[in-house]
Amino acid sequence: MKIARSIILALALLMTSTPSADAVQPETKRRGDSGAEIDLRPRFKVGDDVRFKMSMTSRTRGSGESAEESSQEMTLRFKPVTSDAEQGTTLEMTYESLKISMGDITFDSSKPADSGNPIDGILRSIVGLKMNVVMDANGNVTSVTPAQDNAMSGMLADQFTGADVIKGLFGPVTAKSLTTGRAKVGDSWKTEDSMAGALGGMKMAMTHTLESVRGGKARITTEGKVALETTESLAGGVRIKDSKINGTTRWDLENGMLDHMMQENIIEIESADEQGSPSAKTHSMKVEVSRLR
Repeated sequence: MKIARSIILALALLMTSTPSADAVQPETKRRGDSGAEIDLRPRFKVGDDVRFKMSMTSRTRGSGESAEESSQEMTLRFKPVTSDAEQGTTLEMTYESLKISMGDITFDSSKPADSGNPIDGILRSIVGLKMNVVMDANGNVTSVTPAQDNAMSGMLADQFTGADVIKGLFGPVTAKSLTTGRAKVGDSWKTEDSMAGALGGMKMAMTHTLESVRGGKARITTEGKVALETTESLAGGVRIKDSKINGTTRWDLENGMLDHMMQENIIEIESADEQGSPSAKTHSMKVEVSRLR
């Protein structure tokens, strides 16, 4: 389904996921004596009921073509089921609302259901979907499992409940890919993560920097690139010519969770048409995540 693929592509390419088991360990660089270490680990507590709004806009344009634009907005609810300072936390995540605009297709879960529209029924089945996510004491996602039987079709279920997708969602909500969960102002750490994407296996090489701490908020910047795991072109000569990821996160130190994040990704993709002539498209996507009060 084009709509679902668009959402997952945005998540997979834009969201800074926590390192998977095969991710490289962070390489930390310091700018001299930067003072005390700052604890950037998430601190969810049983009884918390936290919501985040995630907004995504994307724009695709090829040479001599009109731009295609789309937008998605969702509300995610997080409820800790168990929490232990040494063992980590189990969270129940719920897709609470969903809004999509893509060409002639629009959907808003806050509006009455349209029984005559099959797309409405498929997308509405996502709302209320629950996932159990287990994090270690440092905020790294270690497992993702459905909290209930999925009534959705297999393809749609995989795209909204896959471990890579959920890790992508939790990346900005939990620690910023910092395995130890601690850093000093001026520290930078590098991570490389593998994710499933629309073009196959993809690698995200990221550099995160703790820029400053003021008024109980930490400012973290992120820069990175996306590349295919294979160095060979895919069918049709498809390849990523260039990519750029830039983002800024405001992390609430008192509550141990994300306060706000903005991230942008620009990807240039080259391919060949049926006659073998080269063509190029530029995909730009922006993501904003805010904690709701």
